[in-house]
Amino acid sequence: MPFRENMMGYHIQAAPGHSLSFSMAGDPDEPGPKFFGFPEDLAATFDTSRISEHQLDIARRARVMVGNVFPNFSMLALPMTEDGSTHPPTGIVTIRTRQPKGPGQIEMWNWFLAYKGMTPEQKERSYRAALGTFSLGGAFEMDDTEPWITVGRTGRSVAAEILDFKLNYQMGMPGIGISHKVEDWPGPGVSYWTRFEEGVQRNMYRYYATMMRAENGESGPRSSWTRVVDRTCHQPLTRSRPRGAPRSTSATPEVVWPGG
Repeated sequence: MPFRENMMGYHIQAAPGHSLSFSMAGDPDEPGPKFFGFPEDLAATFDTSRISEHQLDIARRARVMVGNVFPNFSMLALPMTEDGSTHPPTGIVTIRTRQPKGPGQIEMWNWFLAYKGMTPEQKERSYRAALGTFSLGGAFEMDDTEPWITVGRTGRSVAAEILDFKLNYQMGMPGIGISHKVEDWPGPGVSYWTRFEEGVQRNMYRYYATMMRAENGESGPRSSWTRVVDRTCHQPLTRSRPRGAPRSTSATPEVVWPGG
């Protein structure tokens, strides 16, 4: 790929209000997970007719993808394991929706997805790996939740005042920060390298602010950008638990992507 050698992290503004964050191998032959950690025999069955060679190369080298779609939808794809001592990582995909329930309260729905082409054993492994990491009782979920709470609290602390901590409000201005736009990015959208930047977050808040300022009857901002990778579902999602049904620890919803 011409746009950067040995790259590892990218932020992509796919459209106003939408964003993707990729961690990728710097070289197609570099050892490590391919296609977000899904088994190679499964990746060999992917239908790639809807995407370009550049997009296929990005997917092949991708290891982690974190995405947000305004206002309350998010997705995550990466290799995980239910037991690192006995099992290598496998690919997991989770999607989420969030609904405010009042001051300081949000209800979140979480689904784990599986390719239809996966064997029952592969689906079970992917489900258990996801359940043990990115779920209500998952190890990563608890670990990630605490910093989001403490960062704001610490910023208002006496220690922050005594140490004279200063925040940089020059976000996005030229020369501020280490991240910069990738001019030769082959895909749609606007890409930044490294991923240690807040441009995609500002993209979401800019979209939200524009919608809030819109006059009655206006539809809000429009975009000529297209999706970075066309991964539109061509079958509806199945619920992991139908409404009113008893809870189950083994139900695994299925989704069909263009790749599987």
